[in-house]
Formats: sequence, C-alpha cells, structure tokens
Amino acid sequence: MLTSPSKICDVCKSVYYKNKYVCSKQWAKSRFCSKKCGWEDKRNNPVRPWLGKIRLDIRGENHYLWNGGINSSERSIAYGRVEYREWRRKVFERDNYTCQICNARGGVTLNADHIKPWSLYHELRYKTDNGRTLCLPCHKKTDTWGSKVRTYLVNTQEVTNILIQ
Repeated sequence: MLTSPSKICDVCKSVYYKNKYVCSKQWAKSRFCSKKCGWEDKRNNPVRPWLGKIRLDIRGENHYLWNGGINSSERSIAYGRVEYREWRRKVFERDNYTCQICNARGGVTLNADHIKPWSLYHELRYKTDNGRTLCLPCHKKTDTWGSKVRTYLVNTQEVTNILIQ
C-alpha cells in the first residue's frame, strides 16, 4: 500500500497529505494545510512589516535621500507668495496669454517660464524680463525644464570657460 507524503502545517500544526493533483515542486514549497491557514500566517507575519508604521530610524540624516538639510520645498513655498503670483500674472499679460514658441492660445496649459533658471539666478526670480509664457509641451522642450537645469548649468559653465580663455 502506497502512502502519500505528509507535512505539518506551520499555523495549526495539523498533519496534511499531498494531493494527487499537486506537482512535486508545489508540494516542496507548501507550508499550510489550507488557504485559511495561509491567510492566517500572512496576517500574523506580513511580508513588509514596516508598511503603515512610522519609521523613526530612517528620518533626517539617516534617510537615504538626505541632502544635508537643504529644503527642496523653497520653490513650492514661493508659489504662494504675492511676488511670484504678481510676476506670473505680469508675464502672462505681457505675452497676451500666448505661447511664445508655437503661438498656442486657449485650450492649452500655459506656464510662466524663467528664461534664466529660478534655482541659479536668485536676483532674476521676480524680474518680468526673465519670464516668458509657454505652453506645457514647449516648456518641456526647453533647456531649463525640471532636472534639465543641471545640463544647462554644465553647458553655461563650459561656455563661460571658453569665453574666459
């Protein structure tokens, strides 16, 4: 008489046997007698126990994205300032709410773009001459869109070095 292999369930500690429809690979991985025990184990031993919990051990200097205490939200704070809103309105009005590259007007998202980057030229942040109205697709193509500002910085430094020599 052949007996099928047996195991002990990790949750309820009862003995369970191999079903004839279960392949040997699946049987080798099995740890539970039923789906109910499998879900019980998952509830008691989550795969990622840190989810939903505040991790005090990875805050501030211990966090992998820590950059020396530099607050990246300076610009987001400035968006709410009267000076920024005034600058933006003046740029839009001067350009007649029209994209300066493709002449799109109405039905598109318009951005007030800083010609010389916000992060590099602090003294030009609220100068209307340093602004232009661009639709979103045209703004994304500029040298100063988002993280392209780093490339812009490298290129302008190379040009400056060439001019100095």
